[in-house]
Amino acid sequence: MYRDAVAKHQKTVQKYLQEMKEVSSSDDEEPAEISVLDDVLRNYRGGGGDTVMMERTRHLLEESVSGRAPTCLICIGSIKRADPIWNCEHCYACFHLSCIQKWSNDSISLKSDENHGPIVVIAPKKIEWCCPKCRYSYTKEQIPRKYKCYCGKLDDPPLHPWLIPHSCGETCHKLLSLGGNCQHKCLLLCHPGPCPPCPQMVTGACYCEQERKKVRCSVPKWSCGRKCNKILSCNCHKCQNICHDGECSQCSYTSIQSCCCGAEKMERPCNDAMWHCQRICNKLYSCGYHKCEKVCHNGECGLCPESGLRSCPCGTNQRYVECPDIMETCVSTCGKKHVDCNHNCPEKCHKGTCPPCQVLVDKKCLCGTHSRPLPCSREFKCETKCRGIRSCRKHACGRRCCTGQCPSCEKICDKPLQCGRHKCTMICHLGPCYPCSRESKITCRCKETAILVPCGREKHVKPPKCSLPCKIKYKCGHNNENKHSCHFGDCPPCVAVCDKPYENCKHLCKSRCHEAVPVVFKQAIKPATPWEVQPPKTKIMALECPPCTAPVTKECFGKHEIIEQPCHLAKRRSCGRLCGQPLTCGHHTCSMLCHLLNCDPDYSDIPSSCEPCDRECLVPRPVRSGEVSVQCDALCEEKKRAARLEKEREEQRHREIEIEKNRKELEEYEWKLGKKKKYKEKKMQINESNNDWKEKMWLLILSITMGVGEGVRKVLMAKKVGESLAW
Repeated sequence: MYRDAVAKHQKTVQKYLQEMKEVSSSDDEEPAEISVLDDVLRNYRGGGGDTVMMERTRHLLEESVSGRAPTCLICIGSIKRADPIWNCEHCYACFHLSCIQKWSNDSISLKSDENHGPIVVIAPKKIEWCCPKCRYSYTKEQIPRKYKCYCGKLDDPPLHPWLIPHSCGETCHKLLSLGGNCQHKCLLLCHPGPCPPCPQMVTGACYCEQERKKVRCSVPKWSCGRKCNKILSCNCHKCQNICHDGECSQCSYTSIQSCCCGAEKMERPCNDAMWHCQRICNKLYSCGYHKCEKVCHNGECGLCPESGLRSCPCGTNQRYVECPDIMETCVSTCGKKHVDCNHNCPEKCHKGTCPPCQVLVDKKCLCGTHSRPLPCSREFKCETKCRGIRSCRKHACGRRCCTGQCPSCEKICDKPLQCGRHKCTMICHLGPCYPCSRESKITCRCKETAILVPCGREKHVKPPKCSLPCKIKYKCGHNNENKHSCHFGDCPPCVAVCDKPYENCKHLCKSRCHEAVPVVFKQAIKPATPWEVQPPKTKIMALECPPCTAPVTKECFGKHEIIEQPCHLAKRRSCGRLCGQPLTCGHHTCSMLCHLLNCDPDYSDIPSSCEPCDRECLVPRPVRSGEVSVQCDALCEEKKRAARLEKEREEQRHREIEIEKNRKELEEYEWKLGKKKKYKEKKMQINESNNDWKEKMWLLILSITMGVGEGVRKVLMAKKVGESLAW
């Protein structure tokens, strides 16, 4: 029951984690509020309407809901939720209230400044300021003084955690259309940007007024898809275009048409019936002497221009002239006033315009500094340079004989902008330069995904996340096994399998690819001074394959069992059991630990034969009279001691086999973790060598002792046998 309860609990936990993983979203996913916007704006779609304005409203609402702070184009700073703002009525751009107030006041003060030349000309000017983004003009009275919500009904709207920033939370109630047909109001809550097109349905006619149906109030006119069939301007043909907005296009047919005078005919477009040929009329006037010199025209030629009441050019004499007579000049003085001055023309009566006035007058130069007698028609300019300052308040005018109306500065401002990359390209001006109008592109690592940000904001915007595959090739060549998305920094380690055959065993390497592995090299020699310290260096290297871990079966020395071992450690081992082979006596079995049964040169240090049986014979011997018991002498005690020592030696060998086995397993575990320490290996090898030396010395002493004891025992046995035989 307990296991069932635990399994059920684990299943519930895994299911909950899977659901949370599916619900969680990354930074690039759209917020959940977007679905709410779709539901709100769903009723405004369909049935026609201004889709551009609709998408603009949707975009601004998404920006407000997403929580991303907009950028003020004046100070190039982020607009926080609690900052007072001002929105342009034309482009709906958002600015800090303090920034736009300073901007508008500076613009008006620049336009209100008077010129500082030698002659001051006061002329009324229309003083306006403009939006920094769209340059839409506002009057001086429209300078924002208060912080208002988007709909303008509430001053200083408080920050509410459940409302859009800078919104009062009330219904907008702005008129949805500026025309006189729609009188509906916006029913959305106070929102940024333009109001969406009016969603109300009304009966509207198509452009050609041949069909009527229910459409959006914001789009009363629509196209029915039929031919227009309106009479064109030629009054002969009908419009063949599909029902359209505006005036019909010009008639595309041609016809044979006469010119205005009727002298020529030619095929011309039907919409251009009036045309003139290049012939002169040459019809006689009513006088019968002169001909009409007009080019091809309609109607009568009119009266002869040379007949009627005429006067001389100066206007002194006047009489009736009839063709072919002409009116000549008289001998009187012309006396006409010149156009540019009040002097009369001193020449005799003449035709055409009067010659320039040559009356000497004292004339001042344009700047009013010098005077000189000159002909009235001649303009006087002196060589004095103007010392006035141009409108930029930086550069002098420098023109010769300036009238005081110094022209605007023609030099380029060329000041560095706040972005730090570009310079101002406008004409030299007062006050701060406009923000940089350029946009910078921020790309991902593969340069395929990019976003545009205002110039100078690159360091404050994160690069876009790219969903395209990474283009960096792995040096090991395993590109198909390591597909991942575009990223910054190093690629993840290769996860492919090496699959290279080992030279000794021909097994395939099943470890992770190690053809191009970053290896860190640290300074081996301890630096004597701090400035000799060198940072670690990383080098991409190809590592050797780790030892083969493929399972290989090996039989123990005594052929008791088959053990499965890693390939690089595979060899015949002792299983730790007793040998169990029958001895030559036929009554006992070998009590040694598992050992070789036959001699093997690969394992020369392992005994290959069973021990000789040195136990007491338990078979009763027959005697001639009575039972004789042999008392254990010193030799017998020595053999027992030797057997006990041999048993201890076997136990010691068994313990050493276990220690060696544990050491090999520990080495394999440390190698897998990469934490193998060589100094421990060396220390262990030294200890093992000392133990082997002691063991060899102990075996030598034991063998000498046993040999001496065996000789003594044989002598005593021979003596006893001789005595028994003698007896």
